[in-house]
Amino acid sequence: MIIFYWSAFDGGKESLISLAKKYSHLPIIANGQLEKVERATEIISNGDADIVTLGKGALANHDWVKKMANDKPFLVFNPDEVLYPIANIKEFEIGK
Repeated sequence: MIIFYWSAFDGGKESLISLAKKYSHLPIIANGQLEKVERATEIISNGDADIVTLGKGALANHDWVKKMANDKPFLVFNPDEVLYPIANIKEFEIGK
C-alpha cells in the first residue's frame, strides 16, 4: 500500500486527517491536493475522512468524477487558462 498524505508532525506517522477523525468523532471533510484518484480513494478507504473535496483539480477538470469513473486522463491545473483574464473595474463603473 502506498501512503500519500503527509504526517501531521515532524517524525509522526499519522496524518492530520487521520488524527482529526480519530479524536474528534465528527464527520471529516478532507481537502488539499486530492485530485489524484489514488490519494482520494485511499483517504476514504482507510476511513480517515468521510468526504473529499477538490479545489484546483475540479477547476481543471469540471468532469473529474466522470474521468475517474472511466479511467480518463486528468488535466493539470493551469491558472492562466482558468482564472484569467481578470476583469478590471473601470473608473466610470465605481462612480468617480
